[in-house]
Amino acid sequence: MHLLHSLTTLLASGAALALAVPAKLVARDSPFSDLDLPADFWGNMDNYCRNGVPTKRRSRSVPGHPLDRRASKPSGYQEVAPGTYTKDFEAVTVNGAWTDFLVTCFGVVIIGDSTNAVSYSKFLAHFYATPSLLDSLWTDVKNEVTAQGLTNLRGWISLPDRSTAPADLDQNDMLTVENTMRDLVTQLTGQAPTVRYHNMADASARVGDVGTMQYNNADKTVLIDGTVVEFGT
Repeated sequence: MHLLHSLTTLLASGAALALAVPAKLVARDSPFSDLDLPADFWGNMDNYCRNGVPTKRRSRSVPGHPLDRRASKPSGYQEVAPGTYTKDFEAVTVNGAWTDFLVTCFGVVIIGDSTNAVSYSKFLAHFYATPSLLDSLWTDVKNEVTAQGLTNLRGWISLPDRSTAPADLDQNDMLTVENTMRDLVTQLTGQAPTVRYHNMADASARVGDVGTMQYNNADKTVLIDGTVVEFGT
């Protein structure tokens, strides 16, 4: 009886210990946090990502000028909010995904090919410009893309044009973040991404399609600032 009691106590203690051990957390990459850039820099990036940059843009003299038209989501498309991403199956051939207000934020599209109709092969991410959110979203996108077993992976990035940045954004720090994103997409896809730069002031004022990015499911084309951008150009 004493032995049975001892075994029961031991098993109960083991169960309690097992419950006390926290579940293993999913490892997160930290390529942007590891840059160790100044907090003031990230604070300014965050502020302009939320509120846009000051602009002195004047009204155009020609009524109905295309750049006076405010961009809007194409009908039926998924809208990607800052700090999130979306994806579509290979088999989906209608509509697509769209995002806007890329100011200090980065837009990234990853496209691949698959013989599996229910593999996700099209991705659009709106990277919010703080290190923790950049790290978190990159980890999610990288893991999701890698899990699909895609071929012919290719990437597009819409980056803030440093020449249009406010004076309190250090351009060397901006370049460091930009190069990190380029390198990550290159490592993921196996080839250099196609890059375009958006005017930060015009993106803030939502001038035409500046600061937008989208992919189309029908033909896997990618648009940056409203213009189709062929991969490798």
